[in-house]
Amino acid sequence: MPVKYIKCPSKTRKSDNFVEFDAGNQRSIKSIMLCSHFAVKRLRSILPSVAKRFLEDYPSRFVGEALWLEDILREDLVFISESLGQPYLAETKDEPKFPVSGLVYSATNGRRCVNLIVERGKKKIYVPFIIDSGSPTNLISEDALAALGLTDYIPKQLNVTLHGFKSITLNYSADNKKLKDINLLGYQFFQVTKTYESFNAESMELTLHKSMAEFLKTVSTQK
Repeated sequence: MPVKYIKCPSKTRKSDNFVEFDAGNQRSIKSIMLCSHFAVKRLRSILPSVAKRFLEDYPSRFVGEALWLEDILREDLVFISESLGQPYLAETKDEPKFPVSGLVYSATNGRRCVNLIVERGKKKIYVPFIIDSGSPTNLISEDALAALGLTDYIPKQLNVTLHGFKSITLNYSADNKKLKDINLLGYQFFQVTKTYESFNAESMELTLHKSMAEFLKTVSTQK
């Protein structure tokens, strides 16, 4: 039985009550992204040098402004990871499996979360990710980078094997205090891997499937 909907344990918050999943916000973010995508495409055709400078800083600026991630702190990721059955950033010998059961974390905005295996070199750890396909990019936190052995030199971008998918690009936003503790799966991840997220707003069940075909197969066997 998948974990469904959990309450924020923090007593420092003004409100830690259950909240409903705000699908409207997600649609708004995707609409903003779509407009931005065509605006940048048009800008590139007219003023290539200006477009290049904008795109160099586009992912970190856009994510910070659009996703309102102030409600997720390091302590939240620790709690989310443990709620999903793994210590925070625990090393593992497990092999990635699908489907992956996630949860909806109700700190403020009903964040959809999953624990996935990240591999780099000989290091293999569980990392709690927030899912937001409205984000144009994927993010990895400073803690996760350290757990992967990156302490002396921290790159702004690296490729990892993410739950069995090779060469997935993760970005580290060192200059943005709101994002440096965040692990996030954005549109980039779903575009490359073709994984499929199913979310039942009535039962609050969240599942990440390896593909839409696998999801449809699961649904057909449940009938």
